[in-house]
Parts: sequence; C-alpha cells; structure tokens
Amino acid sequence: GGYVTHVQAIVRGTAQLPCDLTPPAPNDSVVLVVWYKDEHTPIYSYDTRGPHSVTAKHWQDGNLDTRAFFRIMTEPSILSIDNITEKDEGEYRCRIDYSRSPTKNLRVKLTVIVPPQTPTILDEKGKEVPSLAGPYDEGGDVMLTCIVRGGKPAPSIKWWRGEKLIDSTETKSGFQSARSNQLVIRGLQRSDQHASFTCQASNNNISQPVSATTSIEIYCK
Repeated sequence: GGYVTHVQAIVRGTAQLPCDLTPPAPNDSVVLVVWYKDEHTPIYSYDTRGPHSVTAKHWQDGNLDTRAFFRIMTEPSILSIDNITEKDEGEYRCRIDYSRSPTKNLRVKLTVIVPPQTPTILDEKGKEVPSLAGPYDEGGDVMLTCIVRGGKPAPSIKWWRGEKLIDSTETKSGFQSARSNQLVIRGLQRSDQHASFTCQASNNNISQPVSATTSIEIYCK
C-alpha cells in the first residue's frame, strides 16, 4: 500500500524516478539505498558504508547495462534511466536505510509511452496521397483518410487546414492496430487552391506530434 508516484517516459527517452532521501529525524544519515523493480528484483544500490564513505558505491543490475545513474544532489534524489524500453515499465520501489531511523520505502510507477508512427494520407481510392493531391474539379468533393499505426496509448488524430484545427473526430479503421480520421471537403472553391491539409497524431505531451501534409490542386473551370 502507501502512496505511489506516477512517472511517464517515452521509448528511447529518459525516465526520472524520484526518491526523497531526507531522514525523518535530525542528525541522521543515509546508509544504503536499494531500488527494486516489480517488488523483488534489486536493480540499483547506493552504499555509503565502509571506510571511504565520501565516495559511495553505485551498483546496477546487468539488465540496466549502465543505463542508470542515481543522482543524489537533486531534490528529491532521482534514479535516471536512459534509452527506455517497453520492458522498463512497471512498479519501482526505493528502500532507504538510515543509521538511526527505521527503513523507508517509496514507490514509483513508470508508464512507458510508445509514440505513433508517421501518419499516411489516403485518397478515396485508398491510394497514398502525394504532397500535392489532385487535380480535383472545382465544385467537387475531396475525401482524405488519415491512417495512423502504432502508439501506446492509442493516439488522437486531428486534421488541420493551415494553422486551423478543422476535425478531431476519429474512427476505428479497418486496418488492424491502426486508427483513422476521415476528412471530407465538399464543394471545392478557388480559395481551396493549394490549401494545405495536415493530419497530426499524438498520444502524449512530452514528444512532438507526428504529422503528414498534403496540398490540394484544383482544376478550375
């Protein structure tokens, strides 16, 4: 039980897992810090015991493969893990042994986010649309479908015309493990000539959204 801190990290990014080392009582000090993953496996330790207590010993499990470093000079202290993979997701526990006070345990839940792949824009025939689509007849309609694969959690898909958001209603696509958002532009006018339409997909607020853009060419009568 107890309080759990929630942390998010992006695949191939860095996770920062906090652990407050402050002793509960004055004139007390940290003797040993051990990080565990999924309750039982020790993955990192920071040991101040021994004759050279000025230089504490850092140890990390082989699975971390030098990706981790425990930063004790920050407030709170942070276990920083680089080059995050989906396997790193889970619950971590930081156990702190003090010279006088009872041992303290702090929990951190790490969620690993997998950004979606770059979107693909398809026309009404299901063909991939180049950066300049058309030419379409003036007065006609255009249907563009944005397909986005991958992403954990599932991404949201938005259509923009230039800088203006025009559609954010998405549908489950017929493609497995993909989402889609269909944009229909009715009654093309000359003012639509070379207008740019961007499909943007995002599933987090850490990394930049991914996008694909096409401009429309109109065959003016």
